[in-house]
Formats: sequence, C-alpha cells, structure tokens
Amino acid sequence: MAFRKRRHDSEGDSDEERLPINKDEDEDLKAEPAKKSKNMWSDMLLEEQLLEKGQQINLDRTSRKQPNVSRGPESYLMPQDEFQRKQSRNANQKKKNEVFDKPVVLVTPASDDLFGDAPSALNEDFGVKKNDVKLPKDDEAGWWGKKGANKRYNDRMGYHSGGPRQPYPRKTTGQLMASEYSLESMVAAEFAPNLSTKELGTQMAAAMGEKDPDTVKKITNAIGSELSIKLFNETKEIEQNGGMKTADGSRRRTPGGVFITLFKMDSSVSREIKDGIFGDMRNAEKERTKKKKGEKQFTRQLEDMKKTMELAAQAETDLANEEQLATAVDAPFSDDAVDMV
Repeated sequence: MAFRKRRHDSEGDSDEERLPINKDEDEDLKAEPAKKSKNMWSDMLLEEQLLEKGQQINLDRTSRKQPNVSRGPESYLMPQDEFQRKQSRNANQKKKNEVFDKPVVLVTPASDDLFGDAPSALNEDFGVKKNDVKLPKDDEAGWWGKKGANKRYNDRMGYHSGGPRQPYPRKTTGQLMASEYSLESMVAAEFAPNLSTKELGTQMAAAMGEKDPDTVKKITNAIGSELSIKLFNETKEIEQNGGMKTADGSRRRTPGGVFITLFKMDSSVSREIKDGIFGDMRNAEKERTKKKKGEKQFTRQLEDMKKTMELAAQAETDLANEEQLATAVDAPFSDDAVDMV
C-alpha cells in the first residue's frame, strides 16, 4: 500500500507532513525469533510424558474395578476372565482358611445324674470322620489274595516294612581265619621234602589259618610241590610286609587268599588248570546255594502247612460251637426249667 511506504530523510519531508503509521500492525509483521537449536530431546521427553499420562486415563467404566498391572510404560489392565478367576480362587482360599481356623468344640452331653460318673468318650469321633471300611482279619482273604502273601514275597525279595534292609555285614579277616593262626608260626613253618602233594596242601592250609583246606589241596595237587612251596614263600613275604588288600579295598586278604591270588597271577600255570580248579569251586558253590534255597523253601512249606492245619482245627471248633448253640436254642422248655424260672 502507498500510505504505508516510508520515506527516507533525504526526500526532505518534515515530520509533520508524513502520514501516520500503525505501530501495532508493524509489530505483528515482525518475524518470529528462530527456535534454539538442540531442543529435539526436550520435545521427545515432553511427548513421552504426555503419552504416559494419557495411558493412565481410563474411560471404560466397566473396567475401573479391574486391577492395573503396573509395569511402567507397559502397564496394562488385567483381562476380565483372568481377573474373575483370580477373584474366585482367592474367595475359595479364604473359605478354606476360615474352616481350618475355627476350633472344633465338642460338648459331651451331661448325665441326668449331676453327681454321677462322666459318660464315656470312647464313642465320640473328636472331629474325625468315622472310617466305615472293614479291614480283613489275619485269617481272611480279600480280592488281592490271602493276607500276608505280599509280605512274604517282599521278605524274599529283600524288602520289609521297616525300611530298606540293611546290607549283609561283611566278615572281617580275623573271622575268616582259624583261631590258631599266627604270623610267627606261618613264617617259621617248614615242610618235609618227602611229603605228598595232598599232605603238603593240608599243612600249608593249616599254617595259613585256612578253615577249609580243600582249595589249597587242589592247587598243590595240580601244580606240584615245588611251585606250591614257591607260592607259599611269596605269601609269607607279602604277609610280613603288611599283607594284600581285596579288589574293592574293603579289607585285608587272608594268607590263604593271598596264596590263591598268586596262583591265579602265575603265568607258568596253564589256563586249563586254573579253569578246572575254579570251575569245580563255582559248581560246588552253586550246589550249596541250591541246597540252602531248597531248605528254606521246605521250611516255608512246613510253616504254611502248620498254619493251614491250625485254621482247619479252628474252623471245626467254631462249627461245633455253633451246632451246640443251635441245639440249645431249639430244645423245648421242660417243667423243671419253668419251675426254676
């Protein structure tokens, strides 16, 4: 516009001749000051604060009773089904606690006689529900079979009601040897050169304190006197130096065990001789185990037979008593009995 055009002082117009200027409009036309640089983080922080405050505003009236799971910016309302399930679980737990917290008060009914004896409390349940299940007696059998059969089976298999069966106690070295044994007598033992292998084995077993000389005698018969005496002297040397432990290290070997171990380790003895001696020993051990098992089974059968006979005798006695009672009930009253009454 022409009236807003400003004239310079060089044009020569005086101040009175100039047109009036609207200073308010002139101020509005001024350019806005430039924003300060590096204010980007302030704007982001302001936006995050507004977003966080806006998320806390809940416009849904139905969900205002639901708890808010606070997780910072990731806070959320608990779903309706989960909230109801949690509420019902808490209510049930509260009911259980109320049941257990209430003391059980049992009042025994008083007798008509104030000064009489107190009634017996044996028939009271004391807050415990009576068990109506009838347990079978010792001589009764249920659907599982005769009572006690499972216990006998567990006893045979190594289980019992008192917990796991204790391990079989190991015998010490002294218990496996004869009481007459002494290291001094073994070291001082000497054998005549004209002894037979059988007699030599007997004397060696006695010197080593063996209770059963059969194994030593078999070895001396198989390898001869010379090698037997050599193994015996090595056994004496080992015993003088402290002995030899068993394979598991649980105890010290007996002198006879050292002698047998040296025989097994001797490379000059053939495998056939060793297998022949120890094969017979294994067979003998199997026979002894089989014999013991048969004896135990026979003893168990005798016990079962004895119990069966006792049950049969008891059944006959009960039957006789029932017949006698039935006869007494069916008998007519005589005049003498009436007069006595």
